[in-house]
Amino acid sequence: MSTAHASNPNSTRSHGSLLLFFVLALCIYVVDMLLVRIVPVIPSESSDRWLVGAICFDFVIVVPLLYYALVIRKREKRSAAWMHALPIAALGGLLLHATLPSHLRGAVVVAEALLLPIEAVFLIVELRMALSVYRSVRRMKREGSSFPEAVQRSLGPGKLAAFVRHDLFVVYYLFGSWRGRKEERSFSTASAPVHLSNETFTYHRQTSLFLFAAMLTKVLVIESIVVHLFVRMLSDYAAWIMTAGSLWIIALLWADCRRSVLEPIRLTQDGVDLKYGLRLNGPILYSEIANVQSGMDLQPSKEERRRSAVAPMVTPNVRITMRNSVTLEGMLFQPREVRDIYIAVDDPVAFAESLRRRLSSSIDSV
Repeated sequence: MSTAHASNPNSTRSHGSLLLFFVLALCIYVVDMLLVRIVPVIPSESSDRWLVGAICFDFVIVVPLLYYALVIRKREKRSAAWMHALPIAALGGLLLHATLPSHLRGAVVVAEALLLPIEAVFLIVELRMALSVYRSVRRMKREGSSFPEAVQRSLGPGKLAAFVRHDLFVVYYLFGSWRGRKEERSFSTASAPVHLSNETFTYHRQTSLFLFAAMLTKVLVIESIVVHLFVRMLSDYAAWIMTAGSLWIIALLWADCRRSVLEPIRLTQDGVDLKYGLRLNGPILYSEIANVQSGMDLQPSKEERRRSAVAPMVTPNVRITMRNSVTLEGMLFQPREVRDIYIAVDDPVAFAESLRRRLSSSIDSV
């Protein structure tokens, strides 16, 4: 029997506060950028310094404080919650360098000197956070945890922590996962007792994952070169930022491929350990699963996509239907509530049959 889910008023207020922050921040950015272009240029270094200093104060101080007051303070109750506003301050500094007219960029150095004590505090806090996470990860690795597990436990929950963890995973699977390759186990359909055996199912051999990544890498390399040469005529900063973005996407593609090889989907005693590269992750209990379906091309409709998690870059051949909404991590490890999961595995029939057996076994044991 289906149950209706009432909307969460706290979530509604949170989205409203986030929207209000975006509107106010956009107004501040636009007004400041129009101000330096509309106001007549006064040939005075002193006036330029005061103007750029005021704009720098808006970008690096006012907007992050707005983010803290409207968004973070209502979500986070911890004493160090204000540190989540640091990326907004960093973004403001990048925007300031990229958008100021050329005749005012010389005054940015003076404006930054005025804000140097605040920037130093931000840097010290970030270094302390990084050192704390590093020590925690080393301690957990000595206790036997893998690097991904140690990072996840050290950073804790939160959207900002998920972004940081995602980027650390990209670096780890590109460069740090080659030292000791984990032994892969192909899935087994032996007649061992279901409640005692764990099964693994690969999803990178028959789904053309590496072919897709290679083709997309080629396109991104050519595109980034052309775009860099074109944008460089307008702004060197913008050109290098866009090129760095393309390189980050390429790194993300191959880190996802590496994790897909090392960590297949696992059917454990309690549920499905879904680690689908860096695209879709999360544990699913057997008691939360209503049905599983396999087929050649299981594409969800537009309406179903709103409440479904669909693995990117593949054609789904397995659909897992949940009894109620569950929370999974999607792209950039951001949490999302879903009712259906669409993935592609190398042997969808064997995966669906094994999952059905485990669902039946879990029902019989209740």
